[in-house]
Amino acid sequence: MPYDIALGPAAGTNYALERLRAQDRPMSDWSPDAEIASGLHLALDPNAVFEGRIGSPRGRLLQIEGEIRQSARWFGLHVPLDAHDLSERAILGFAARLGARQARPIRACLRSGRSEAFSDCFFDKPLLPDADRGLHLDVLDLARHDIPEEAPWRELVLFLPTRTLHLSLHDLRVFIV
Repeated sequence: MPYDIALGPAAGTNYALERLRAQDRPMSDWSPDAEIASGLHLALDPNAVFEGRIGSPRGRLLQIEGEIRQSARWFGLHVPLDAHDLSERAILGFAARLGARQARPIRACLRSGRSEAFSDCFFDKPLLPDADRGLHLDVLDLARHDIPEEAPWRELVLFLPTRTLHLSLHDLRVFIV
């Protein structure tokens, strides 16, 4: 059983991810309205159709298998962050361990809420999952990017491939320093 003893602005996010990893959720058909865990969800272009299954086998955060049947502009995994105030922070980053049948790039961004919209700041390096459990690490220098110091909400968004997808997200950790 995971324990939330970590402190800092990413502690709540990492604890929620740890709890999901400790569960054993069987594969089931995906529904656009389904929440995977507290705030964690997949969002698909409303003009597209995804036929597939998702689950959270023990020891993995997420397993996604399926195909997008109509052209999609986006398909994203949204991970809520507790970091509303970044004014005293210098770096925001994440580490991910993931695998896929086909190496297709995944783009990551920090999404910051605004009064009636949001702004995205993309990480420099795309994730390139392969057949093994590859490790990816990336950071944003908060001083060099157009990221609002304060936002009513933030999330890490992983933009997934918009066609056939067989992805295993084994681990994901967020850090803010």
